[in-house]
Amino acid sequence: MLCYNKKEKYKFKYYKFKVFFSMNNIKGYKPGELFSEVLRRLTSKFRYRASYIFHGIIKNWDKDHEVLDFDRPLNLTSMICNRSFFDAPFVQYWTKAMKEKTIYHRKIWELVYICQSLYENGMLVPGKKGLVFGVGKECLPDLFASMGCEITATDLDLQIAEEKGWVEGSMHVESSFLELNSKHLCTKEQFLEQVKYREVDMNNIPDDLRDYDFCWSACALEHLGNIEKGLEFIKNSMKTLKPGGIAVHTTEFNLYSNDKTLEARDLCLFRKKDLEKVIKELEEEGNIVYPFDWHVGKEVIDNFVDLPPFGKKIVHTRLLINGYPCTSAGLIIRKAVK
Repeated sequence: MLCYNKKEKYKFKYYKFKVFFSMNNIKGYKPGELFSEVLRRLTSKFRYRASYIFHGIIKNWDKDHEVLDFDRPLNLTSMICNRSFFDAPFVQYWTKAMKEKTIYHRKIWELVYICQSLYENGMLVPGKKGLVFGVGKECLPDLFASMGCEITATDLDLQIAEEKGWVEGSMHVESSFLELNSKHLCTKEQFLEQVKYREVDMNNIPDDLRDYDFCWSACALEHLGNIEKGLEFIKNSMKTLKPGGIAVHTTEFNLYSNDKTLEARDLCLFRKKDLEKVIKELEEEGNIVYPFDWHVGKEVIDNFVDLPPFGKKIVHTRLLINGYPCTSAGLIIRKAVK
């Protein structure tokens, strides 16, 4: 375990005691919100020290973690990212396939969640057609092409992406879509044959993008301008699928409140009521939304909220954005069969 001097240790304990008992209007918080508020105030004061301590503890736990090997992925529903997900054998299978490390990181959760959801629904087999929105620099088109799928990778117009700062932040595929093949999960020849790229505005999906077996997006719909546009995109993405096709979308989820949230031009945090709204509308159209598991987890890592600057860390399943603790959530939807 990480060592730090006793004086600092007692200061840290005293501050936790002081914060908890000096909160104003403590009766106004619901049980779930009360913990988040205490954690938010505590970590805002000890932002770097708390991060350092918890990362040191978890790093040492991780040294004893047994890494197993599996010859195939071993089931999923709509859900919120939590630590227990990483115990599933398929996590190590897919991270190995993607040439990624198996760490407690929500981006790893998103990629594995998408892969396993599509796999379980019979989509990752030769001949299936897939469509990805807001591809950025993710490796999934490369991986799915190696499995025989035909992929259309889409992203925002380069000039608009530059204005939003996504190119500088490595969130856009830039000028060469061959960057999607940078991990060489399939050969360059196979990639060029089975992966196509085009610029697409997720707020205005072209009418010719139709008859796909599956589609997906990884934390892209929260950048569409506001919450309503994000929810509208989810419904519009279903038009690109064949009857019975599968859509998998992940997005930012507000763990702090079902009322207050962040809704800015470039980033929105979706609340439980927002997802419940779109689920109801999707089901009214005849689609099947896989039951949502709202379990957020109760383990140490589930209660650790990472603070900026984020960078590459061992644990990043929760983070603080504009004072709101949040994580990733995923939806699995099967298009109505008429």
